[in-house]
Amino acid sequence: MLANTRAQMALTLPDPDAVAVRELLADLLAAPDANRHVAAMIAGTDIRYPMPGAPDHPLLGARAPGVRLDAGRGLLLADAGTAVAVAADGWRDRVDRGEAFDPSDRLGRTAATDGTGALLVRPDGHVCWAGRGADADDACAALARWFGAPRTPVTHRGDPRRTAAPTS
Repeated sequence: MLANTRAQMALTLPDPDAVAVRELLADLLAAPDANRHVAAMIAGTDIRYPMPGAPDHPLLGARAPGVRLDAGRGLLLADAGTAVAVAADGWRDRVDRGEAFDPSDRLGRTAATDGTGALLVRPDGHVCWAGRGADADDACAALARWFGAPRTPVTHRGDPRRTAAPTS
């Protein structure tokens, strides 16, 4: 981010070289993709944090734009009734839940999930887990990693006899 600020300052210099670079940059920024890319760099929304141990996904570590979070709380986006949504009940005191997750509409990006997709968003707005609605074990591991042990026992697929111990 500091390099971006320095580059912007250099563009304000009145010398002929800076004027030529400003004109070139103005032409480049007329392209919508370049404009979005530079805007994300300036705003810091292009930052992707490493998420060790999480399954590979195009949204992992990226900011989830357009998602409203309550202060200090995470957010699980998962369709109601999926194994992930049921298993996440143990974290309701720390993690809010949203339904009808559509990765391309809600986040303005294309994601490699189908209609049963699920995302876990940290309180800072970055995606810390992404998977399918049936990936309850993976979701529980991510919930335990980022939000601690569940307050109530974790159940899968609505079956109270099958519980999962949180992983540390």
